[in-house]
Amino acid sequence: MDAHQVTEAQRTRPLKVESELFSRHLLEERRLSPNTQRNYHQAIQALGLWLAQEYDPKIPVDSITSNHVRGYLIEIQGTLSRATIRNHFSGLRTFFRFLLSRKLVRANPFQNLTLPK
Repeated sequence: MDAHQVTEAQRTRPLKVESELFSRHLLEERRLSPNTQRNYHQAIQALGLWLAQEYDPKIPVDSITSNHVRGYLIEIQGTLSRATIRNHFSGLRTFFRFLLSRKLVRANPFQNLTLPK
C-alpha cells in the first residue's frame, strides 16, 4: 500500500484520533505558534463535543458533513464572540483540509462554506 492509500478503518476513526494526528502535524511539520495550535485544538474539541451531544459520540470523521458543520456554526453563534467563531472556523477548515490531503476523509465539509455574517 502506498502512502496515499487509506483503509476504510482509517476513514472511520473518531474525531479524537484524527485530532491527535493533526496536533502532531501542527507541531512537527507546520511549526505553528502554541496559541494557534491551542485554538485549533479547542475548535476541534468543541465540534467533537457538539457532535457527541447532537449525533453520536463516535461519529467517524468521514461521516461529518457540511450539514453537521452548519449546525455547529449556528449553535455557537449564540455563545461565542465573532472572533472566537472565526478562530473555530479557521481551525476546523484547516483540520479538514489536512484530513482531505491525507485521504482520511472523502470530502471537506468546509469546502463551500463561508462564515455567517
